[in-house]
Amino acid sequence: LLLEARSIISKFLKVTPSEIIFTSGGTESMNLLIRASLNELKKGHIISTDLEHSCVDRTLSHLESTGFDLTYLSSGKWGAPHPKQIESAIKNNTQLIVVSAVNSETGVKIDLKGVAAIAQNANIPLIVDGVALLGKEPFEIPQGVTGMGFSAHKIHGPKGVGCAFVRKGFRWSPFLLGGHQERSIRGGTENLAGILGFARAVSLLDTHLDLFNSHLLCLRNQLESELKKEVPGLMINGEGPRVCNTSNICFPQADGEDLLIHLDMH
Repeated sequence: LLLEARSIISKFLKVTPSEIIFTSGGTESMNLLIRASLNELKKGHIISTDLEHSCVDRTLSHLESTGFDLTYLSSGKWGAPHPKQIESAIKNNTQLIVVSAVNSETGVKIDLKGVAAIAQNANIPLIVDGVALLGKEPFEIPQGVTGMGFSAHKIHGPKGVGCAFVRKGFRWSPFLLGGHQERSIRGGTENLAGILGFARAVSLLDTHLDLFNSHLLCLRNQLESELKKEVPGLMINGEGPRVCNTSNICFPQADGEDLLIHLDMH
């Protein structure tokens, strides 16, 4: 059953089954990928952005406190850094690049192919938070991506389970020491029931993803269009292309607490 689940997920992601490591969710996946890819290095330069999820941001802040040099690139009004920003930030001692495929608050997508090409040309590991991308639109993992983290509950799978894509041939340090589970990178008994639920959710994406994408996109656009008619000065945060299910809306003339109270009343 475990092998079958691994095969279903790897087939959807267009990778090999041996490149899938099961975890307890997105937070563990990103911690595993970041820490294991550094191969127990004690210092070096890491590039990331100023809008990362807390599981990435706090992990990088901890590494910074232990001696690593961090560069946080500005996402600006676009909502994600451009590949050229990342290329310009590379130093002689850059050991790692960490970005989100999709920002979980604004839904803005990074130019993942562009960033991956830069990382590959510079021979720098690229770790990607893919939690907010999975299940929103079809995608393939570019060759320059070293590792990518996912979570089951974001696609209606069970909570407490996820996976990490770990590029075949890349040298990783073990993240959780214990048994020989998950190629000895993540020791400990796998959550088989959760993994089977995750695989089932992924299998449903094959038949429902296009319909889901088009339906959600219509609803999102209708919501934003109607609000713009009714609310002067309304702004959509993030000028870059977004996934179908996310609107991050700013009401410049409204007090935040008053807005929340009125929304609660309705």
